[in-house]
Amino acid sequence: MEYLRNTSWDEFYDELEPAKRREIMERILTEAEDDGANELRQSLFKDRHTAPRNAVRDVDNGIWHMIVVPSNMKLQYRVTPGTKNEIRKSMKALGVATVDREDPVSVSAVYWEIRNIAKRYYTTCNGPKYARKLFGILQSSDAEQLRKTAEDVWACAIGVPEHYKMVEEMQIFSDAVRDAFFDFFDDGERVFNLVMQDKQ
Repeated sequence: MEYLRNTSWDEFYDELEPAKRREIMERILTEAEDDGANELRQSLFKDRHTAPRNAVRDVDNGIWHMIVVPSNMKLQYRVTPGTKNEIRKSMKALGVATVDREDPVSVSAVYWEIRNIAKRYYTTCNGPKYARKLFGILQSSDAEQLRKTAEDVWACAIGVPEHYKMVEEMQIFSDAVRDAFFDFFDDGERVFNLVMQDKQ
């Protein structure tokens, strides 16, 4: 699938802090011509950063889905309608399940928002607490942390969609998560391909 890039929104999709993104979005809405997806962008942003029970507190619901979706690979030996429904809830929350697939501008807006979510998630995939070993006692090396992240990306982009027969349903999400990984980590594509070989 091909995704369009509206350069007027580059700064918005590059920024990771919600408060700054809100400011950038408000400025772009007044300065740039509407390409037809501005209402969708605002809706995706609001849904992503609004706490269900506390509308005044900023959250990042998108990060939650980055954790939940790959975790479904642990349930691969018992595929149930409930599991697929949970995955579909994530796709709906991210805009993947509801976007008009015939509208490339809207599809691209969903894709770039998910890339931003993934990029923000990847900033947490390092440091002394990430992917610890031996019941959390030992710290993982940089290479081990990258490998662990690549395995989660594989689960999002390949493992879960194929196992649950949801490849087409999840394609926008899968593409965005994988593409963001390749872009964020210098060695991301090589490590991802190694994971792919090991999973075959």
